[in-house]
Amino acid sequence: MRYTRRVAFCLIVALSRSLAGAFESFPFPVSHESPDNVVSMRGLLDAPAGKYGFLRSEGEHFVHSNGTVRLNGINLTGPAVFPAHDEADALADRFARFGFNCVRLHFFDCAYSNAIGITGHGIFVENEFPRRKLDPERVDRLHYLVASLKKRGIYTDVNLRVGRTLDERDGVVPTGFANRGANFLDPKLRAFEKEYARDLLTRKNAYTGLSLAEDPAVALVEIYNENGLLSYHYYENKLEKLPEPYRSQLAESRRRYRARTGRDDFVGHLIELDRAYWIDMRDYLRNELAVKCPVVGTVLEFSLPHTQAELDAVDIHLYWEHPENGVAWWRSVLDAKFPGCCIIGGGDARVKGKPFLVTESNNPYPSPYGSEYQPILHAYGAFQDWAGVFAYTWNCTTNAEPQSMEFYFSYAPRTDCVAHFPAVAALFLRGDVTRCRRRVDVNLPKDVFAENLRKLGRKVRLQGAAVASDRTLDETLVLVHGVGVDVTATVPAAADATWEKTAGRDRYDSDTGELSWSAGAPGTRRFTADTSGTKFLSGFAKGERVSFADGVSLAVGETSRGWAAVSLVSHDDTGFGADGRAARLLLTATAGGANTGLRTEPVPGKEGRRLLGLKGEWGTAPYLVEGVPLSVTLKAEPARVRCWALDPTGARKRAVSVSASPDGTSLVRVDPSFRTLWYEIEIARIPSSRSK
Repeated sequence: MRYTRRVAFCLIVALSRSLAGAFESFPFPVSHESPDNVVSMRGLLDAPAGKYGFLRSEGEHFVHSNGTVRLNGINLTGPAVFPAHDEADALADRFARFGFNCVRLHFFDCAYSNAIGITGHGIFVENEFPRRKLDPERVDRLHYLVASLKKRGIYTDVNLRVGRTLDERDGVVPTGFANRGANFLDPKLRAFEKEYARDLLTRKNAYTGLSLAEDPAVALVEIYNENGLLSYHYYENKLEKLPEPYRSQLAESRRRYRARTGRDDFVGHLIELDRAYWIDMRDYLRNELAVKCPVVGTVLEFSLPHTQAELDAVDIHLYWEHPENGVAWWRSVLDAKFPGCCIIGGGDARVKGKPFLVTESNNPYPSPYGSEYQPILHAYGAFQDWAGVFAYTWNCTTNAEPQSMEFYFSYAPRTDCVAHFPAVAALFLRGDVTRCRRRVDVNLPKDVFAENLRKLGRKVRLQGAAVASDRTLDETLVLVHGVGVDVTATVPAAADATWEKTAGRDRYDSDTGELSWSAGAPGTRRFTADTSGTKFLSGFAKGERVSFADGVSLAVGETSRGWAAVSLVSHDDTGFGADGRAARLLLTATAGGANTGLRTEPVPGKEGRRLLGLKGEWGTAPYLVEGVPLSVTLKAEPARVRCWALDPTGARKRAVSVSASPDGTSLVRVDPSFRTLWYEIEIARIPSSRSK
C-alpha cells in the first residue's frame, strides 16, 4: 500500500509510546539565556571569528595564521536566516554557549516551503519579476546576523544556491525545482547565478564594514546545494526529458564533444559538462568576485569526487533514517541491520588530500533515539579527522524560541538532543577523540569511475571506498581505521594487507581504543566513547555497569525503551578526579522526547517505521523529555565530590547526595524525580601535601 500525507492524516489515531506509561516525563526547555556555567562551551571559541585571517585549505584541514581550524557547525534554514536583530544576538549567544563555531546559512535564495506547510520569504523582493532584486530588509538582517556571530567567534558558511526556481516570469523555460539540470547547459541561467552571487557577496555589510567576500569570518562559500548533472541523469532520470531549448543545447554540446574527441562517449561527455560548470563558477567566485575563503561545489553523491576535489573541500550529507511521505523510522542506530550505519555510505567517501565536510546531518524527529546521533557522528568524525560536521538544522522559522517540534529536522525545541551539544563540542571541536592511527585510502582512478558508470547505469553510488574497491573493502572498516579514496591514483584499487576484514564482528574497536561499537544481539548493543575529557554511552545497558578509563563507570536504570544516552564531560579538561586534580563535570542523561500529544501509527510490514502526519497531528507544546535513573561511580573520595541537578539555564537548583561505594570511591545516583537532563559534579583538588 502506498502511504501519502493525506492517508497519514486519516490514520493517525494511536498515541505514541514515546513518553507513555509509568516513566516520568517533563518539560525541560533549554533556556535561551547563555550564562557562563558548566553547560557553556563558549571557551572553545576564539572571538572574533576571522581574527587570524581567512581560512584556507591545506592538505586535509582548514588552517589560518594561528593553526588548524575544525568546524563544529549548525544550520539555519529558510526564514531562520533572517532573524530580527535582538533574536540574532540571542541565537549567536546560544550557539556560542554550545560550542558551535560555524553557522551554515541555507535555503534562503527563494521563498521557502517544506513538506508540512512551513513557508517564509527568501532574500529576493517578492512578486517582482524577473526575480533579481535583493530585499534590503532581509539583506540587513542577514548582515546583522553575520556580524553578531562574528563577534562571538562563530564563522559563517554561505550556501549560495538551493531552491531559487526561475520560470517564464523571469524569461526562463522552467525545468522543475531549482532549474536543476538546465543550469549546466543554459548561459542565461548561469548568468542569473553569477549576478546573484555578485549582488550577495560584494555588497558592503554596514555592521562589519566588509562585504561577505572580504570578510575573514566567512569560512566557506558553497556553490549549489545537492545538484549535479550526473545525479540528474543517474538518480533522477530527467536528462532526456529536458524541454527546449535545453535539449538542443545538450545535443549541440554532445556534437562538439564528438568532433573534438572523436568518441561518442555519453558518460565522458556528462563528466566533462558537469566539471565545466563547477570550475567556471569556482573561477568566477575567486577571480571576478575576489572570494578568499574556501569554495565548495556540491555534495559528493551528486557529482564526481574527482571534480569536487578540484575545489577547496569536499562535502557530503549524512542522515540516519530520512523521513519519506510521512513515514519515519523509530529505532536506534544501534539496532540497524549493520553496524556503523549512521556513517557508512558517506564516512568512507573522504577524498585523500582534501578537507572533508558533512554540512548536513540528523536523525530526524520523531525518532526517540535522536539524542545519540550527533555525539556518535562527531566522535567518528574526529576519529576520521574530518574538517567539519554540521547538524541540520537549528530551525526553519523566525520563531526564536519554539517550544514544540514543527519540522522533522529542527533541533531548537528538541531538548533531549540539544542537551548533549556540550559533549559534541568537546568530542569534536576540543578534540577529545584522537584521530585514527592508520588510514586506508582506496585507489579510484577517474577512468575506472567512468567505466563503472557505463556498466552499472542508474542508481549507482557516486562516492565511497566501498564503491572504489568494487565492494571488496568491508564498509565497517570506518569504525576501526581511517578510510577514504585516492582520486589522483592512476591504477585501480587492489586489496592488500591494510584491507582488514571487519564484517561480522560482535564488537568494533577503533584503532585508538577510544571508540567501541558493540554489535551483539538486539537489545544488548551499545556505543561508547572513552576519552580523557569525555565519556559517552548510548545503548541498551539494562542496569549493567559500564566501565570507562579514569575510574568512571555508568549504570543506567530502567527506561521506557531500555535505552539511554549519557555523556559526562570534564568541562575544563582536567580529568574525572582520579588523579587528584579539581574537576567540574557536566552529566547529561536522556531517554527520548516528543511533543505533548504526538500521535503516530505503525506501518504494516515495515518494522521500526511509524507514520507521522501533517503539522496539526504533531502534538503541541511543551516538548516533553524522559528522565533517566542512573548511577555514576568516580574514583574520588566522597568528601571531595558534590553534585547538583541543574535547571534549563544550567544553574544549580537542587543538591544530589553523594555516597561511598564499597571500595571508597564516590557514587552519585540520579533519577527522574530531579526533573532535569543536566547535572553538575564538582570534585575538589587533593591538597598538595596529601597528594605527595
